[in-house]
Amino acid sequence: MPVVELLSPQPGERILDLGCGDGALTIKLVERGCTVVGIDSSAEMVAAARSLGLNTSVAEGQSLQFVNEFNAVFSNAALHWMKNPDRVIAGVWRARRDGVGCDADLSLFEAGLAQLTYVGTWAASQGFEPPRLPNSAHLSMVPFQTFPTKDGLIVVACPKQSLWQRLCVALEREELASDERFCDFSARQRNRNDLTEILEHTLALRPTSEWLERLEVHGVPCGAVNDVHQALADRQSTDRDVIAEYDHATLGAVRTVRTPLRLSGHDAPLRRSPYLGEHGNSVLTEICGYTLEEIDELRSSGAVLVPESGTEHG
Repeated sequence: MPVVELLSPQPGERILDLGCGDGALTIKLVERGCTVVGIDSSAEMVAAARSLGLNTSVAEGQSLQFVNEFNAVFSNAALHWMKNPDRVIAGVWRARRDGVGCDADLSLFEAGLAQLTYVGTWAASQGFEPPRLPNSAHLSMVPFQTFPTKDGLIVVACPKQSLWQRLCVALEREELASDERFCDFSARQRNRNDLTEILEHTLALRPTSEWLERLEVHGVPCGAVNDVHQALADRQSTDRDVIAEYDHATLGAVRTVRTPLRLSGHDAPLRRSPYLGEHGNSVLTEICGYTLEEIDELRSSGAVLVPESGTEHG
């Protein structure tokens, strides 16, 4: 079957021809009534395609800049020579628009259960009863929990034996690494209480900032436990521009946390939330199809809470 037939192009569709070459197949798509954009890394090939009156340009497959522009992406005997296949595939995904929606069913409860990961698997498969441990301690890795310092709290994590050894050096407690009670994962798990008591006493001797500096130098995973203000002022918050500000008609300047969802090529607008009933009339008329008279009746009966017609907030 000819490759164009496999694509089954429909009149009016926008198609990206990835690796169009001299346009021999591109023109067949155009003849089917499609709007086709062709790209190829060879300037000579692109020139040949343009001589046929085709819309083509020189571009690399791994550097596609199209976003939601095409109903389909067509390529024939071209992908195998393109470098960085992951970037090519990502660019093809961004370029497509299939026009097909779906019902996204996301349960907050199930999202919480999903965070159980292997603990959920153990419990569901073998009836495992996870114990409740203080200080957010890990079930099997020791140490991997929160510890008090001289002026706050710190999280220390040693999911590898080498990290445990580095921790001992950072704490200036090298003897713990060779102590038979703590020499490996199993030993530390059996003697969790003894080890936790030793580490709590040691970490309480210095402030959080000093421990963070020492642990980071030795490559030990760690982090301060912040309060809200500390989290908002954290270096990651400032580096990623987490806090945004907008003007509010009654509250003045409002500073708030941006959405954590960052999409390339899309900057989510920042604006205040609507006043109670602010867009009620427009929603009921433009989306629900009610007349102003019907809305007045609904308002009078108490079925809806919207301002009188013509008095919505600007």
